Amino acid sequence: MTIKFLHRLFDFNGDGKTTLNEVWLAQKIWEEVDQTKDTDPNQTIPYSNSCYNANSYTPSWIPEPAPGEPDNYDDQSDHETNPENGPLTLAEYKAQRNAIIFKDILCPLGATAIVLYFAGIIAWAALSLPTNGSAPELIVIFIFLGIAALLAFPAISFCKESLSESCCTLAELKNRYLLSLSPQQMEARRKRKIAITAGVAGLSIITLVVFVSVNIYKNKQLERTYYEAISLVEEGAYDEAKTLFESTAKNEYLDSWDYIYLCDALVSYEQDEILDAYQSISYVDLSNLSPEQEESLAQFKEKLNKEYEDVLVKQMELVEKAREERIRKGVPFVGMPESEIANTSLGSPSSDIRHNTEMINGNCYYTNLYDFKIGSATIFIARCIEGKVTEVWDYRNNPEYPYVPKPSKKSETDDDPYNAKDYSDEEDFYDDHYDDFYDYYDAEEYYRDHH
Repeated sequence: MTIKFLHRLFDFNGDGKTTLNEVWLAQKIWEEVDQTKDTDPNQTIPYSNSCYNANSYTPSWIPEPAPGEPDNYDDQSDHETNPENGPLTLAEYKAQRNAIIFKDILCPLGATAIVLYFAGIIAWAALSLPTNGSAPELIVIFIFLGIAALLAFPAISFCKESLSESCCTLAELKNRYLLSLSPQQMEARRKRKIAITAGVAGLSIITLVVFVSVNIYKNKQLERTYYEAISLVEEGAYDEAKTLFESTAKNEYLDSWDYIYLCDALVSYEQDEILDAYQSISYVDLSNLSPEQEESLAQFKEKLNKEYEDVLVKQMELVEKAREERIRKGVPFVGMPESEIANTSLGSPSSDIRHNTEMINGNCYYTNLYDFKIGSATIFIARCIEGKVTEVWDYRNNPEYPYVPKPSKKSETDDDPYNAKDYSDEEDFYDDHYDDFYDYYDAEEYYRDHH
């Protein structure tokens, strides 16, 4: 208890800290004061300012040396009798501090980092080994992991212990340096610390204020540009509006990207590019709109959807027309319907259709082979499976039998509503259409006229 009290009270050199030497000296002074008060209550003890001056007061308990005997005691503090614990100049403090930082901090940290690097490589190699879960492979993995642990944990322990000792040594060096400072130097040091702290705090506050101010200004600029672009959209200047929205979209401001897609849709619609407009409008999801803007956008989407459906219908008609034109002017091709086999430029195939069964990818299929001939020579063969042409063989380049395209039997207006050409004989045709004819002979006559 007495030691704690003296530790707070006795700061002989005025450095703001009480070292062990000062505590030891204060304890001796306190014991001498108690002995003096016991012998002579009126005895006074030296007192200077508000604390004892350890450099001017010599306690009575220090014995005088005998004549000829070396002076083993000193009225100065203990650090003066032990140079290793004595005060340090600034140059000495920096030199010793730098030596400790390099030798006792950086070197152990570097060595530990190297050891941990190799330990990590060993652990990674162990975990990367291909394994099927067998015992020998697991044993090898655990051995490698154990080696990595044996390298890593001692290195970490050594580094931790070295750093702990180095920090204590650095703290002791700093205290020894502070012992060499006079009260005026200590005061100047304290003021310098306050000035540095105040400067750092002031700089931090200024930086924060500047950062906040820049962000506020930037947000104001983005807001102004954003609403200016919305006004351009309402005026119909879509290209200019898109340019402004692109500048705000770089900062992910509100729904700028949605407005960019809206501008693309409006521009494409004005250029009659309905498909592009429909694709762009599908990305638009605007929520912060006034009731008038929502109604206008909904009307545009509805109109665009209707025109999109009309375009799709027209495209399908064009595709179908192109397909029919290809059939009428070309030859049977893979993927063509079997029902159109007689409508190509080759004309009708031979009446002797070959019916086979084939195994394809493990499945059994019924196939029809159509032969196209000039005289007795076959110039083209088409194989059909499940109503589609699946393979063709073209022999038209045979110089022995020159090929002359035949006009297609299919006219612009279809004169065969019952598709008699799709049947190989009149009996099959009558079985499917017996309700459409008076009797079998009527169906037979129709079949022969259209086949």
